[in-house]
Amino acid sequence: MHKCAKTVEGIAKTFVMAMLYMPEPLPVADLEAWVRPDSSREKDQALNVLERLHILPSSARAYKLSDSFAASLRLALTGGGNHRSFGVPCSTPDKHQVSIDFLDAYAQRQWETILYYVVSSAGTGMEGGIEISNGSKTLLKLGNFVVEKARRPTITQMGFEFLLQETNGQVWNLLIVYLDNAEN
Repeated sequence: MHKCAKTVEGIAKTFVMAMLYMPEPLPVADLEAWVRPDSSREKDQALNVLERLHILPSSARAYKLSDSFAASLRLALTGGGNHRSFGVPCSTPDKHQVSIDFLDAYAQRQWETILYYVVSSAGTGMEGGIEISNGSKTLLKLGNFVVEKARRPTITQMGFEFLLQETNGQVWNLLIVYLDNAEN
């Protein structure tokens, strides 16, 4: 297993990407060989998450990504098809064209605002002017990254662990919280 795949999310992502182009189901014994014996609990949690999200149907003998998920992810990664999941190309030049640098800076500011909200809930005095959407606040609460005490957000142990992760791990964690609660 890839040495960066230490977390449950990392293991789940590794499983998905490794099985994405496999033509046949992966025997349970082969999957077991991918995981160090001391990571058995994390492996089980990763499989549980993938099963709950209907990405990996449960099986006693072999693992295979659900056909619809695998086909959709392959299509999204390769950009093929006529599904227009990424929109329709514009045929006229945009008079307010947005550069990649602008989008990167905007995304960074938005993400930092979420992180500052979590940090300010630890009482670091960074509050004031830090405002995130109600949806983001709800996700942070549902993920148990912050709790509300006396009508004020307070960081939790999981919130501290969240802050110590790499950005892609943080995004993946919030995405899982969103997917787990999408019906609500």
